[in-house]
Amino acid sequence: MKTATDNQALEVLPDLAEAINREHAEAVQAVRQTLTHAIRAGELLLAAKAQIEHGGFLPWLQANCQFSDRTARAYMRLAENQDRLPANWQSTADLTIGGALAMLAEPKFPQYEIHPAGMLFPWMKPDELAALARSIKGHGLISPIVLFEGKILDGKCRYEACRMAGVIPTFTEYTGGDPWEWEYVWDVNAERAHYTPFQVAMIYVKTCELVGEAEAQAAFAAIPALDAAKALRDIRDQGLYRATHETFDAYCQDRWGIGAKLLGAYGLA
Repeated sequence: MKTATDNQALEVLPDLAEAINREHAEAVQAVRQTLTHAIRAGELLLAAKAQIEHGGFLPWLQANCQFSDRTARAYMRLAENQDRLPANWQSTADLTIGGALAMLAEPKFPQYEIHPAGMLFPWMKPDELAALARSIKGHGLISPIVLFEGKILDGKCRYEACRMAGVIPTFTEYTGGDPWEWEYVWDVNAERAHYTPFQVAMIYVKTCELVGEAEAQAAFAAIPALDAAKALRDIRDQGLYRATHETFDAYCQDRWGIGAKLLGAYGLA
């Protein structure tokens, strides 16, 4: 059985719903007006700045406007980039000044370290890296950067070129299995470039130092130049180069035409 209180509540609820909807409409309109006024303020600030000599805008702003330089820069950013906001932003119910500024913010470049296996191969030369950056800027990144254990397993040059080009790279995860990650790095890099027996040797020696000889041999088992790589490691570790040269660097330079710079690229200088 309904009480008098229940009847009063039923009579009041329609009024409450009307009031709720009215306040909602006012709130939506207030948000829209806030962003509209912010953009207009930015346009006016830009107009004022254009009339003031270089270096004089900030003093003028401090003397004439009742808000901070940071707020002024936010308004001007909105005004300068309003074409980058959604086409229907004026009819969007909840697009605030902060939300609009977030849309205009440049995405942060993701930060990753290089996996030790990813450091086995040398970096591109500066002109090659610059050319790759231009290509990525013009056509985008074709091959994603490969991550393993939260580090770059393959693609460190593509990663750096993306940074140079101002392009946020795409990533994929190496999930393990066959081949093992060290062998995987060799396989994908060997497909992209031709490496001399000396370069293979340098990679092999470095791999031995990082993971041990048994693991390195397993990773390099199918590589034709493995015997040369093992021989070079013996020459270095057993000091056999001393028969003809004072240093391993000098031996590599005379015998293979490879100087300390390339040795350094493999961490063997």
